[in-house]
Amino acid sequence: MSNLVMIIDGNSLMNRAFYGIPPLTTKDGIHTNAVLGFLNMMNKLVDEYQPTHLSVAFDLKGPTFRHKTFEDYKGTRKGMAEELRMQMPIIKEILEKLNIHMMGIQGYEADDLIGTVAKHFSAKKTNVKIVTGDKDALQLTDDYVQILYAKKGQFLPYTFEMIKEEFGGEPLGVIDYKGLAGDSSDNIPGIPGFGPKTAMKLLAQFGSVEGVIEHVDEVSNKRWQNLIRENAEQALLSKKLATIMIHVPVEFEDEDLLLEAPDYEPLVETLTRYEFTRLLSRYKSQDMDTAGDHIEEVIEPIVLENEETRRDLRAIIKHAKAFSLSIISDKDNILTDDVLGMAIYVKNKYYYLPCDEKIIMEYKAIFEDKQIEKYGHELKQVYLKLFRYGIRPEGFKFDTFIAAYLISPSLKSYELSELLTKETAKSIMSQEDFLGKGKKAELFSSKSIEELSDFACKQVFAVKTIKESYDKTLKDFDLENLYYDVELPLVEVLADLEFRGMAVDEKALDEMDELLTKKVGDLTSEIYELAGEEFNINSPKQLGVILFEKLEIPPLKKTKTGYSTSHDILMKIKDKHEIVEKIVDYRTYAKLKSTYIDGLKAVINPVSGRVHSSFNQTVAVTGRLSSTDPNMQNIPMKLEEGRKIRKIFVASEGYEYVDADYSQIELRVLAHMSDDKMLKKAFTENIDIHTLTAASVFHVPMEEVTRLQRSRAKEVNFGIVYGMSDFGLSENLKITRKEAKLYIENYFKQYESVKTYMEEKVAECKENGYVTTILNRKRNIPEINSSNFNLRSFGERTAMNTPIQGSAADIIKIAMIKVYNALKEGNYKSKLLLQVHDELLIEAHEDELEEIKTLLKDNMEQAVELSVPLDVDMNVGKNWYDTK
Repeated sequence: MSNLVMIIDGNSLMNRAFYGIPPLTTKDGIHTNAVLGFLNMMNKLVDEYQPTHLSVAFDLKGPTFRHKTFEDYKGTRKGMAEELRMQMPIIKEILEKLNIHMMGIQGYEADDLIGTVAKHFSAKKTNVKIVTGDKDALQLTDDYVQILYAKKGQFLPYTFEMIKEEFGGEPLGVIDYKGLAGDSSDNIPGIPGFGPKTAMKLLAQFGSVEGVIEHVDEVSNKRWQNLIRENAEQALLSKKLATIMIHVPVEFEDEDLLLEAPDYEPLVETLTRYEFTRLLSRYKSQDMDTAGDHIEEVIEPIVLENEETRRDLRAIIKHAKAFSLSIISDKDNILTDDVLGMAIYVKNKYYYLPCDEKIIMEYKAIFEDKQIEKYGHELKQVYLKLFRYGIRPEGFKFDTFIAAYLISPSLKSYELSELLTKETAKSIMSQEDFLGKGKKAELFSSKSIEELSDFACKQVFAVKTIKESYDKTLKDFDLENLYYDVELPLVEVLADLEFRGMAVDEKALDEMDELLTKKVGDLTSEIYELAGEEFNINSPKQLGVILFEKLEIPPLKKTKTGYSTSHDILMKIKDKHEIVEKIVDYRTYAKLKSTYIDGLKAVINPVSGRVHSSFNQTVAVTGRLSSTDPNMQNIPMKLEEGRKIRKIFVASEGYEYVDADYSQIELRVLAHMSDDKMLKKAFTENIDIHTLTAASVFHVPMEEVTRLQRSRAKEVNFGIVYGMSDFGLSENLKITRKEAKLYIENYFKQYESVKTYMEEKVAECKENGYVTTILNRKRNIPEINSSNFNLRSFGERTAMNTPIQGSAADIIKIAMIKVYNALKEGNYKSKLLLQVHDELLIEAHEDELEEIKTLLKDNMEQAVELSVPLDVDMNVGKNWYDTK
């Protein structure tokens, strides 16, 4: 194979990664987004081009020879963001562990090192790919050197034709072009008044900066002649500044750049420390000829294929009283998934059982024995797979999936392959490697017993090893109560809700579909009439042209592709033309139809005829639950047509819905946590909190508070909970910022301890880096110490509202568990169906209705003991809409 040398401009790619990826930090608050982006881009390039040699060049701090030549060189550039500067040593540390060659010399730019090394290999007729986001490097292009220009995560290979089209000549002409036109990004002056077109025209005629100066009398434009004469030295200086040096004294041997396998042990430690465990499997495969070279514990699955060996295993489990497991099934339908196999670790041995319904049922008693402890990963899926066979498991005592979430609530994923510690990483094949990139579990059915047993037992090994580590971490972080009393018991509750699902009135769904289809159609016709033509209303570009060019509405914001037509913009220009409100309504109704009507139709289970939403326990960093397919949390309630979607969900024959909703739970939590006397007085004496706040904010007696004043006070109350600024409040209430500021000041005069509490939370977070809820749920907020004002402000708001939101989430979870257990222990026909924000919904049998109402209210109001009472609003109806 012929050699290919790849040289990466380290600073350029780190900069693009930093601004291209949202802020990302480790649990210790270390910024890592640029490092992750860089590594992902580098890996993508290596996979695509398969270089034999690789080097990364970095700029070093301090002036270069260009600064000494021209003091203002790069003088207009902002300094490197502190959050990016902190990541430069990290990327170099990781590259060192990856055995990747790096270079950087004081007094020279990375471009000069890149040019020197590139031309060295080009002279040897070796192909070179330079990766950079700086077009200066195009001057290095020759028959063997090509530039891969980084833009928006892609890498554009520049050809000679592309360079000629953009700069008007050969690659070296780039420096002449900059000599005339300058370069604002590097503060290279060029000739004042000369832009790209002028530079290209003159170079096409005279070939170079020197040619232009020498033949200045032949330049047709007299003004240009004068500018050239006045700035000849500056043009030559600009060309010199833009010229990449190719004879820098960088010392290297060709073999220094060879791309070699990393030293795995130190690499594991480094990647794990910075929480890049997803990358481990990639480098492991390069490091090991066979997995066995590094396995500390030999995993040899014992495959049980006859009834006698399976009976023996059951006896071993009963004696051991504990085991770890992994169950493999085809993910096709929540009600019909077939379990293909089951791996069990017990008494230091790994067993694998190829499964069918008969074999699963042989272990029914084991699963339902609460005295036998079971450990696994993502146990909700295990519950669902066993529910399918009528097994109601007991004794699940540890879920590594949930433990990982509590310990690090900001992770993007909690798959086993991404939680591997240094110990397990050497032994476990990643799930991606096993299934193939981007593949899902339906591929399990095509695997052999040998492959399935190997994979499943490695999963169990990971569970067993990670559990040992997490046991200690939960204790160290003081998370044991939250884990064992709330999050772990909740897994069964959510599995039951998913499996049970909710009945849907398909006739009502069709009627709603017709209503919304007609509404969207009518609005479309009205919009076309007001616009005077037909166009794609869903196209922001076409809509922008209609609004801001044809109808001449003054635009508020432009984007790279045209005018902004976001919802916020449309709301600000609603009074400028009748069409705007029609467009807002169109978007609302079109979204209702596509997201909730079409979306609901797509997820009705063909077996049960019910909707089985998936409840997600490890998504929100605040501890709140979310749901998908469909998203039951986001059904719109402000619009009547949105609320009517709840009519589609109906109670079964002989049952009614009982819906209980916490009243102002976040404000009650705030009263408890701030210990504010006035807030507590309002809730203990059952005074309407919004009226009380309005009386204070507007300086009127409570009995004279108007509906508008109460509404605005409600916005203030909840705005304070979310750390809203005077600007945010003014936007929400459509009032001046001065008025909003006055409202907030008056609020804090009424509730003095709330202001103190908020300030203390911010100070506490700045010191510790995290905040906690009443159950000690932690959320790291590294942004609070950011040098960036916007990030720091976000961190401060988050520090104020997370303890309140998170505590409210904790309370509703406890209530769910209490209600579920009470229904289960009482052997009721009535079942818990749904949780949405601060609301619980039970499908209650008509014979049990009054008893269920009492059970639901008591368990919700007694979920936790606060210094103010928890209050529940309750309603009954045949469908979900009627309960409101």
